Amino acid sequence: MKIKKVSLKNFKFHQDLEFEITKQNCLIYGENGTGKSSIYEALYSVFKVYFRNKNFNFNKFKKNDSTNNLSAKVILDNHNELIIPNENYNLPNGIALENKKTIYFSNQILLESFFGHENFYLIIENKLSLYFNNLHNLYQKQEEIKNREQFKELELFLEKVSKEANQIIKNDFEESFEINFEYIFQDRDLENDIYIKPIIKLQINNQDNLKLNFNEAKLKLASIAIFFALIKLEEDKSNSLKLLVLDDFLTSLDMANRHYIIEYIFNEFSEYQKIILTHNLQFYNLILNLLKSRNEIDTWDNKSIFIRKIEMQEEAIIYNKEINYIQKARDNMSKNRLDEAGIYLRKEFERVVEELRQINEIGAKEKVSKIVNQLLKLNDTEDINIQKMQEILKKTKFYQDTILHSTAHNDISIEKYTKELNGAIVILEQLNKHLKSLR
Repeated sequence: MKIKKVSLKNFKFHQDLEFEITKQNCLIYGENGTGKSSIYEALYSVFKVYFRNKNFNFNKFKKNDSTNNLSAKVILDNHNELIIPNENYNLPNGIALENKKTIYFSNQILLESFFGHENFYLIIENKLSLYFNNLHNLYQKQEEIKNREQFKELELFLEKVSKEANQIIKNDFEESFEINFEYIFQDRDLENDIYIKPIIKLQINNQDNLKLNFNEAKLKLASIAIFFALIKLEEDKSNSLKLLVLDDFLTSLDMANRHYIIEYIFNEFSEYQKIILTHNLQFYNLILNLLKSRNEIDTWDNKSIFIRKIEMQEEAIIYNKEINYIQKARDNMSKNRLDEAGIYLRKEFERVVEELRQINEIGAKEKVSKIVNQLLKLNDTEDINIQKMQEILKKTKFYQDTILHSTAHNDISIEKYTKELNGAIVILEQLNKHLKSLR
């Protein structure tokens, strides 16, 4: 069982975004501000509602300037639909509640929270109990019984976590440091009849004050190892729905450490549907290169998300990098559906220009016209590819203002419009050929 389609309406940044996942896994690249985290939060919210039985705060995620209703829909490949908001949060038929033991989410905020408080018990209370069923149950028992004997169960479990995490750190991340926990159970304040929460100190090599004694990269490696250790101690691989969603979770790490972590994910979560979102172009390319070396590139949808402006409104566009809209345009032209053909050619033009912008690392969040102008100004004349690209892009200026402009063809005759469609196809094929050579 896996996610087949995601549809968001008035959810945070996205007014209307829909995309399919046609393969087992999905990699989404997009710069900061393009709405990747909104996709992550939508998926997390849907699964939190259905599998964790948590209330959903509608106002928190509703698009600020929207008067329309909010919704996030996840369609699974068995045709079940998970939808929020929904008056009935019961799981549809065919989805076992136990699947929550193989549904995992992580982002930078979660991982940094591990070292965000001196008392790790509060991290369990406020964060990890929402993500991991075992920790949730142990925390609930401790809060209900409030005694040392019950706290011992949590200690024993965390000792298993540290042992598993240290094996990951040593064997998979090839690091020499170790994590450990120190426990302080405080008796009840009898005078004021107040329950004093236990103290759990997360340490590295038996040292406290981790942010002062260790760099950010080591803390991130430790938090990632703990996250994976918690999964190893909880998961039930017999579950039908296995999902791992990661959003920009490897910031502050160098490429060597990222390589180890991605290899670990590919090896340990081979049976999972993996959805990875990133704004880092180097990390994105690292994933692609690893997939190619493992002959697994065909198991991943490779998507990109970017922002375009239409009549002063920003809209997120997400597309498969392998998809070419030219054939769809030709099919519509053969049926004399010229407006539809023009729409597909505009999509193809935006797709190609966005990829060229990524390769040249320019023009973040710019309009297509500005990106084209910046590409035309590149002056690395020793690179014959840039010269060829600029020659082709010069030819697009006409089509950009006519057929490739969303409002430019209303008054154009059928004959002229058809000729321009064919001309745009020729230019787009040249751009695609050039783009292929740059890859």
